Amino acid sequence: MEWISVNDRLPITEEMMGSDCFKTVDVIAYDGERVMPATFEAGNTLKFWCRFSNTGYDFTHWMPLPLGPNEQLPDGRDFHKIIQLLRSDKNVTRGTAERAAEAIEFLLAPRSRKLTKSTHERML
Repeated sequence: MEWISVNDRLPITEEMMGSDCFKTVDVIAYDGERVMPATFEAGNTLKFWCRFSNTGYDFTHWMPLPLGPNEQLPDGRDFHKIIQLLRSDKNVTRGTAERAAEAIEFLLAPRSRKLTKSTHERML
């Protein structure tokens, strides 16, 4: 993973919000001196706003948290990165990206998890 400048891209953008009122994401952040975990939050109530919730730090760079042991596709690709690309692609609707995320999460879940009719319908 590479560091992303806050001037180039933020962890949550207005386009990623869709109809959601509030979102958070945990990241690793750098303030020019220290590397630390941070929470980035964004809201879309009266108008779009976003910030790192860690007060007292002026972060210059950030990166997504590393993957957990069950968060890679069988061929080693990072499914979070795939979903992030889908969500940021203006040619892909939000609903399509969310259905893709649900399908990938289901495929990576333990086999004891059953596919319910409502989950299956949301994936279609």
